[in-house]
Amino acid sequence: MFDATVDFTKEKGWPDPGQIGYRATNMNFWTDLKPFAKPGLVKLTPRQIARTNSWRKLDTIVITNKVYPKLARKLRRWVARTDGNLVLTDRAVKMLRSMRIVGKGAIGVEKHYAGYVNFATKRREETYADPLARKINQPGAAEGQSGGETRRRQTYEPVPIGMAIQTPDDRDAFNAPVWHVRQDLWKKARGGKQRAVGTTGDKTKVSFGEVSFRGGRVRIIGGLLPMPVDDFDHPFGLADYGLTYSGYQMLQNALTWTR
Repeated sequence: MFDATVDFTKEKGWPDPGQIGYRATNMNFWTDLKPFAKPGLVKLTPRQIARTNSWRKLDTIVITNKVYPKLARKLRRWVARTDGNLVLTDRAVKMLRSMRIVGKGAIGVEKHYAGYVNFATKRREETYADPLARKINQPGAAEGQSGGETRRRQTYEPVPIGMAIQTPDDRDAFNAPVWHVRQDLWKKARGGKQRAVGTTGDKTKVSFGEVSFRGGRVRIIGGLLPMPVDDFDHPFGLADYGLTYSGYQMLQNALTWTR
């Protein structure tokens, strides 16, 4: 037996190191991916699309989390005339509207605990057999279940890119954006057949799928590579991206294209 006195001081136990400068951007994902991509990746700028024609030889173009209304007509023509594969991620899903593939009011965004896709739709209880869902349902990989959604797969981690998952009073926080297209308007998409592969929030919100546009395709992934944010406490800096294995596989499937 012994007696002890514990005194809690208000002074810091060590000097505050301060926050060093940092720069985080989702575009660094493509820089990191480039050495591993076959047959290869090239950087394509809006200026090149607007003022040159050499980019038309590309098989696949990805627009990451941005909308370029002034390029919509050229990209639409590229998809239709060269059998191109246009992949739109995150906010870039709004390009569907700029390209006049879907109508007004078709596109929305909601914030969730983390980015995810439920591999089920209004028409199909399970979509793992779809080519865009290839290798998603790996043996031993758990399906998330919530609110009637039973085939949820997380696409990106929110915390490394600065999105809080708890409120100050220790409740779940919902800060991870996922973009979607209304299912009823998705069915009316112009240009050709459309296919929903995944939804987010409920089965009326298509977040993963493709629209055939003449000889080409436009594919969407509503929650994959959002820009890192500094709205919340992030004492260890920010990562550029936080893809899960499901996110990587979905992207690979979306990029896979043979003219």
